[in-house]
Amino acid sequence: MKQDDSPSDPPESATAFMKSSDFMAIAKIYGGLPYLGSISGSPADRARLRRGDVVLAVNGIPTPDLISFLDARGQREGGATVRYVRDGVEHEVELTWETLRPSAFPSDIQ
Repeated sequence: MKQDDSPSDPPESATAFMKSSDFMAIAKIYGGLPYLGSISGSPADRARLRRGDVVLAVNGIPTPDLISFLDARGQREGGATVRYVRDGVEHEVELTWETLRPSAFPSDIQ
């Protein structure tokens, strides 16, 4: 497996022209979850995940479907290790985000 925190992004990719149903079929072949995009500035965006990637595992837990992905993501606070396939090559990247602690919330919220 190739580990690469920032795989190169070609200016135009064949995935830019694929339909979502095509991503679903490719993801099923790999046994992963199709990645359809992210919000600008999000942890996935900062990690350079892009439309057309297939998420194989999060925090070492296989992600063949959304429920598995959500369960795997919940295994760690503040980050996740994501293994994915792009253009037939496996990559692994670390995503990080800030978490709010209960003490960060005002105590008088009703």
